[in-house]
Amino acid sequence: GHDITAGELVPSLRAVLEAKGFKVQSADFLKTSGTLPYDLIIQNPPFERGQDIEHVRHAYERLKPGAVVASITSEHPWFASDGKSTGFRSWLDNLTASGKAEVVVERNPEGSFLNADRSTGVATRSVWIRKRE
Repeated sequence: GHDITAGELVPSLRAVLEAKGFKVQSADFLKTSGTLPYDLIIQNPPFERGQDIEHVRHAYERLKPGAVVASITSEHPWFASDGKSTGFRSWLDNLTASGKAEVVVERNPEGSFLNADRSTGVATRSVWIRKRE
């Protein structure tokens, strides 16, 4: 079997995950440290104030070699000129250029999350990063 741990700060969403039988951590993911003992981190982080960028970068730092982070981000980091967004794009380019990771970024179809439990029309992208080192 697989050992799955979910992380969720929102109490109502945490209750849903617990009702489905998941082991749930309520700690702020951005305050966790050390390499996680998992081969895969799947996340749908909050988008406000560039938190999606912070979560992707933090997840990568927690991966062991060969592990993958799969994340949803807003469209914002891919076109914005603020320092956090440009730094994120440069960081991803450097991961690829240095051979430290494989990176795949794809636009999600418009309206991908309109029929979700927490519906949103925000434009999103899927990001996959496999850490090599």
